Amino acid sequence: MIEKFMPDQIDKKIVSWNIISGSVIGSSHARVGLKNQDAENHWVTECAAGHTIPLVLAISDGHGSVKSFRSHTGSEYAVKVAVRAVRDFFDECSKNNIDNLSLIKDELENRLPRKIVQAWREEVETDVSRNPFTEEELKELEKKSDARSVEAVLKDNKIVYGSTLLMAGIHNAFMFYMQLGDGDILSVYEDGTTVRAVARDEKLIANETTSFCSKDPWNEFRIKFYPVNADFKFPELILISTDGYSNSFRDDDNFFKVGKDILDILRSEGAVSTECSIREWLEASAKMSGDDVTLGMIIKDYKKYI
Repeated sequence: MIEKFMPDQIDKKIVSWNIISGSVIGSSHARVGLKNQDAENHWVTECAAGHTIPLVLAISDGHGSVKSFRSHTGSEYAVKVAVRAVRDFFDECSKNNIDNLSLIKDELENRLPRKIVQAWREEVETDVSRNPFTEEELKELEKKSDARSVEAVLKDNKIVYGSTLLMAGIHNAFMFYMQLGDGDILSVYEDGTTVRAVARDEKLIANETTSFCSKDPWNEFRIKFYPVNADFKFPELILISTDGYSNSFRDDDNFFKVGKDILDILRSEGAVSTECSIREWLEASAKMSGDDVTLGMIIKDYKKYI
């Protein structure tokens, strides 16, 4: 049974939180004149003492395929509507003084994904209405693919904006991870132990991924929900990245080492230096993988790294 939230369990645990991030275009995309297909958006509560919870970080990877010729816009819509939906959800929890975590969990797992997908689709429909596919875009698609591809995107314009979503949110009473498609969310604990926060989707093979343009995408969201109680231990660091980052490493063992490495850098060099170094790290990764690379970090007890 999921218990009710008791505020006095939390006050002693939380000092400060913050989010830092970076994104660079991949060498393969830059070479052919594509835009960075990744997008990032976040929100952190501002208070007199600085940054604190609730907070949310969202990252999206646009497909960048021939059919998804506006996926850089699709990824921007994804992170915008996701952060807005979570903020509204947090506000609803606070305004209605909801302390039934079973109810919150049900809302988060069964209704929030649908709200996010619906909001994304509305953004796409608005963009198509205001900026219909041009003759040049459709001719280029037919040239790179075939006439059937043109028919497909005219029948289902969501394909053109295809993008994924990775997200983490922290509230006083609970925290969650949410993922649609590929990419990685890692939880890094005080001793450097690094674990995958959301298990990989075994249905994803090679470069195929679920996304907002999948059939009934709300059913493809993978979600982890944790009530914040006396026994709960927050990660020191949460890393969210598009698949271009992990693909630049030889294997998962080497990729997972990045959790402890970044935590050690935060402790030895501080948050400001770490934030300044992100772009350099990601540029190296983008050259290795060829793909766009985006990395976001949720940092617990941020002030101790200043």
